[in-house]
Amino acid sequence: GREVRSVGSLTSGGAIVSADGRIAISRESKGATSPTIIDLTTGQTVWTLPDEGVQSPLALSPDGKILLTMKTDISRSLSLGSFFGFGTPSLPTMKQELLVWDVAAKKLRRKLPFQMSEAGTLKISPDGRWLIREDVATRNLILSDIETGKPVRTIVTDHSAMSGMTNTLTFSPDGKVLAFATSDGTARLVEFPSGRVLTTMKATAVNFSQDGHSLVLASEGGGAPFLRELASGKETRLAGGVSGVTDLAMISDSRGLVAAMEGGSAKLWDLATGQIMRTFECPGGTGVRSVAVSDTAAVLAAGCMDGSAWLWDLKTGQQLRNLVQPLPAGEFAETIVRFTRDGRRVLVAVREQLALWDVGTGKELRRLTLPRGPLPKSFELMENPAAAYEGMDPRLKAMVQEQTPQQPTVDPKYLERMKEMSHWIKTVALHPDGKLVAVGKIYEVSLWDLYAGKLVRTIGGAESKPAFPTMGGMTGAQGELLESMGAQGGFPGLSRGGLGAIFGLGQGEAPPSTMVMPDPSEMLETAMSGMEGAKSLVFSADGRFLLSDGMQGKALWDVATGQKIRSARRMQPGIDPKAMLEGMEINVLGMGAAFSPDGRFAAHGHDQVIKVWDVPTGQDRLELIGHTAAVRSLAFSPNGKLLMSGGSDGAVRVWDLQQGKELVSLIALGREDFVAVTPDQFYRASKTRIKGVAFRVKEQLYPFEQFDLRFNRPDVVLHRLGMAPSDLVQSYRFAYERRLKKMGLTEQMLGRDFHLPEVEILTTDVPVSVNAAVLTLRVKAADSKYTLDRLNVFVNDVPVYGTAGLPVPNRQVQTHEQELHVPLVPGRNKVQVSVLNQQGVESLKQTVYTTSTAQAPPPQVYVVGIGVSEYKDKAYNLRYAAKDANDLLNTYRAIEQRQGNQSQVHVLSLTDRKATRQEILKAKDWLKQSKINDLVVVFAAGHGMTDEQSNYYFGTHDIDPHHPATNGLPYEEFENLLDGIPALQKLLLLDTCFSGEIEKDQAVVIAQAETGGSGTVKMRAFKAARGVTVTADTGGTSSGGATQGGPRLSADMLKFQQDWFADLRRGTGAAVISSSSGNEYSLEGEQWKNGVFTYALLTGLKNRGADVNHDQAITVSELQAYVIDQVRKLTEGGQNPTVRRENLEYDFVVY
Repeated sequence: GREVRSVGSLTSGGAIVSADGRIAISRESKGATSPTIIDLTTGQTVWTLPDEGVQSPLALSPDGKILLTMKTDISRSLSLGSFFGFGTPSLPTMKQELLVWDVAAKKLRRKLPFQMSEAGTLKISPDGRWLIREDVATRNLILSDIETGKPVRTIVTDHSAMSGMTNTLTFSPDGKVLAFATSDGTARLVEFPSGRVLTTMKATAVNFSQDGHSLVLASEGGGAPFLRELASGKETRLAGGVSGVTDLAMISDSRGLVAAMEGGSAKLWDLATGQIMRTFECPGGTGVRSVAVSDTAAVLAAGCMDGSAWLWDLKTGQQLRNLVQPLPAGEFAETIVRFTRDGRRVLVAVREQLALWDVGTGKELRRLTLPRGPLPKSFELMENPAAAYEGMDPRLKAMVQEQTPQQPTVDPKYLERMKEMSHWIKTVALHPDGKLVAVGKIYEVSLWDLYAGKLVRTIGGAESKPAFPTMGGMTGAQGELLESMGAQGGFPGLSRGGLGAIFGLGQGEAPPSTMVMPDPSEMLETAMSGMEGAKSLVFSADGRFLLSDGMQGKALWDVATGQKIRSARRMQPGIDPKAMLEGMEINVLGMGAAFSPDGRFAAHGHDQVIKVWDVPTGQDRLELIGHTAAVRSLAFSPNGKLLMSGGSDGAVRVWDLQQGKELVSLIALGREDFVAVTPDQFYRASKTRIKGVAFRVKEQLYPFEQFDLRFNRPDVVLHRLGMAPSDLVQSYRFAYERRLKKMGLTEQMLGRDFHLPEVEILTTDVPVSVNAAVLTLRVKAADSKYTLDRLNVFVNDVPVYGTAGLPVPNRQVQTHEQELHVPLVPGRNKVQVSVLNQQGVESLKQTVYTTSTAQAPPPQVYVVGIGVSEYKDKAYNLRYAAKDANDLLNTYRAIEQRQGNQSQVHVLSLTDRKATRQEILKAKDWLKQSKINDLVVVFAAGHGMTDEQSNYYFGTHDIDPHHPATNGLPYEEFENLLDGIPALQKLLLLDTCFSGEIEKDQAVVIAQAETGGSGTVKMRAFKAARGVTVTADTGGTSSGGATQGGPRLSADMLKFQQDWFADLRRGTGAAVISSSSGNEYSLEGEQWKNGVFTYALLTGLKNRGADVNHDQAITVSELQAYVIDQVRKLTEGGQNPTVRRENLEYDFVVY
């Protein structure tokens, strides 16, 4: 995330980077006319092109050998009068040429005639023979010979001048296919150089794979990209995917943040843990434009892009009501929602209407339809370009028209639609008094009295001339207002010294004194007449200021007078029009405006940059750089020390304002998954979407496994965020250390670079099918820098040798060859091999496929049932845990009675007194009897406990609750039961609670079954070590074996247990289904005579309720889906099972 080097700017003519990322071409300084070629690795200048007049780089060939620049010759510089259109001065002569440069030889090859209208998107073919460009007026593609510059073919694109900007114009690696895509969602592949259209697709961007066999396309509706095979046309939709952030809403406790997403949902983030807590989806499936939170009622309001507005309960995720109905199908609107300060009313803005709603009743209180104002001048010029020359001297008009590029024809229907949309509300802000609302459109900002339904004033434009400063030259009430703010002191909770002291900048400079005279930039504002509106608005907490951010950048307004408060500037002698242009804050893409809670500081999004400044002085304090696309929304934390930003890159970034740096980026993947990553690449990710994490090293992408041991660090992420309890951070730290210990590594051994070992499968003639149960492969592992540690072998994504892998015989070597005998399952086998070095870094996996046709014996079934109802400490007794285990064993025994069954079922019952640590560990030897094609099921029901260091223990019969390490079964040993056994089909079922506890004497009626009965359920309560309340089986009441004042686990710690537990699947290849998720209980019910989870499990298996496709076989995915659905129904949402399945390809039969 750190900026390494910056080259090029808008005023320097832009920059081009080579395909391999090695060089960049840009005009380096403001006064330079010729581009410079820069080595991006060293930052050194390679070559400055000879001075051939003012040049701008246009295109670079894929191999970096040919450079095209546009040369502009002007006979003399423009006078100030000519620049601003005063009088009728003569125009200078302007000539443009296309220069073709040989980069390798460092010489000019030729000059070609060129017109400004030809300066659309340009590309050079891979062989360097052809130039393809987009004609700005017609949107057709013009193919020209780069040697002569003469057009040889026109490729008709069927696009109009206004049908969407061009996002992609690129060649396939072999130069035979050209890809073209526009923002309106149309992508085409064109045969090159014939120009024949090969296919048309729905996508907004497209690119080729390195081998040219596949395409990656940006989905028309946003979200994850998709892949397309060129030969077959087969498309693969990628799971998850990132969509842009459109709005942010902070929750007053500082820990919660809601982000609106273009992909159709709003995400509730926990800023302490970096996790998504809940997802709220627009019912119509459209994107979410805005979000707002009522802290008093814990209610979320969301405005959807289909014009609808909804209310949700933040705590439960329940949809409360629909305030505004969606627009007719195919129509859209930027629906803006904002709560009043008391949280009792919510304002909804849709197109040209404002409506105020009562949150409690859902009743509409007030509705305003806003009048239309004057359209921007640009619409008149688009409709009638000749209007630009009205009143001009005929001779000057003729010269201007001669040198003005041909303008594209405007589609009248498109223009009318643009006019209509220009009147729509872009943003609103509610004044703290709840009566005044600021409304932003493209062309104006206005203040309205909500209850009177009257316009208070229009601010901006010709009616609001800027008020000039008082501080250091400013006079009047505004200066006094700002001076009073300056006297209020520093950041909340910190010493007086201003932001400069906080950021380590000393006491800061005094505001510069100013001559009282008009700001020269005001003359330039006339060039953007009619664009004085706003895309973002926010009132200061005291209601005295309004901050707007629009096309013309930020503006600060005095709410009482409607006048603009302009910051002081030192006047420089003379006027430099170019310097004035560079000083203008034209903000085309950026959005977002925010005040700090005390009103001293403000921030706004300027394209990809966030600017923070001191409100009293107007002086910039910080530029926060990190977003890779435009900033869309900003929000200060309630204490003012953090700033949250959301961007079109899909990231919510958390900034530390005291240090002026990014702490963590929060990225949503798909509906519920996420990754939180620090600028130095430490991350935490949801378990089901961890495959969405990759590392990019130069131009190579590596999956997360390659650097997982080094960078998968939830403890680091939580520490950086700085809000999580210290015991939670320490628990993740302990878990990380235990993981390294199990791998035989230490933190000191882990590398500090991005170096990977390599593995090669030397066997080149791997058969497509083999009549054998074993495949012999010879492999070679090597590492040019570190010694090797172990080989890993996978069959259908299951590690054959478990976590330990196959140790390299001599661990002091950097090269190793070995013959592997890989067991195969009947049918298709995906065989993968990797090597791990002693820095804990894994190589990329090498993969081969083969099908085993060998005759295999019928698969056998091994089932271990562990259940503890009777504990040595009887205060912990449960009713149905042991019965659950035996019921499952009997269900699997019944397989042998099926007609035509050939599988033998082996069961091992470890219940009550038999369920000791020693006996459970013996089950590992029993499971080693299994063969590769067998099925292994391990079921456990009972209590779970942790000690003070967050080590987890399964509650064996003789466990000591005060010292669980004495006889409890540690997490690592539980995991080891399935690690490295021969069977590849492994299922772990856990009906044990990792996430809850109840107070002594608290009632335990949690949920009522649909089958009726008393509704009394019994918790398999999570017990922490030492004195935590326990639950005894006393007919539905609770009793405890410990004092009520004993230590209790926080909600964060309970979530940690679930997250940590989910890691069971790593290294074992097992599918895991556990009975409950964060902050929940595993329940027992008298109606079912089982735990609720086990009851659903047995129903799905015995009654075949989980056999969704009725093929008489229940797979892992079918069982998971059925159990989750049934448990939620039986407990009315009180218990939600979780599933962890790393291997999505290997959906094996479990019953």
